[in-house]
Amino acid sequence: MNQFIKTSLLLIVIFSLGGCGFIGNSGDKETVNSSPPAATPTVIKGDELFRPKREEFTKLPAKVQLTGQPYIKGKAVYYHRHISLKDKSEKRMTAWVYQERTPFLSGVTAEKPEEVETVILEKCDEISLGSYARSFSGEKSETIPAFGWKCEITIVDKTIPAVIYRKTFQNKLEEFKIISGSGKEDRAAPPSNEIGEFLKNLPQK
Repeated sequence: MNQFIKTSLLLIVIFSLGGCGFIGNSGDKETVNSSPPAATPTVIKGDELFRPKREEFTKLPAKVQLTGQPYIKGKAVYYHRHISLKDKSEKRMTAWVYQERTPFLSGVTAEKPEEVETVILEKCDEISLGSYARSFSGEKSETIPAFGWKCEITIVDKTIPAVIYRKTFQNKLEEFKIISGSGKEDRAAPPSNEIGEFLKNLPQK
């Protein structure tokens, strides 16, 4: 009888130890041997890399070495600065802005500042283009002012370093355009498509 009691007590102790985790099982082994989850790499956006370099990249070199055949050497970075008539009237300075999305520079856009060999600057000023006729019920009734943009593209070869090319793009007053409705003015967007086509067709070095 005593032997039976001792055996029963021993079994109870063994099972208790197993329940407390002193006796391993396959699940415990998996927990012990499993590796910690891999850390997610930090992705730094282009704006965070190129914004601190704005003053460096937008400052024109003293040397001007214009070429009749513009080009893009290596990887390029693009900054734009648009100054509206309202900015001018209020004497408000606008800053250069890093342009991350540049589909017209496909394959040559720098991902890091240290890759940059070409800097492209787009400086646009809003201007008056003239006026358009506004109509009501198909009849011309009055004219309204029309505004557009004059943009200068400057290309800098940083390996020289020098300004190698300048080109101006400007909205044009359409010969036949009648404005309907109650608008008091007509404001065109900068000629981005023309600029993009020009840059897209530049040879690469």
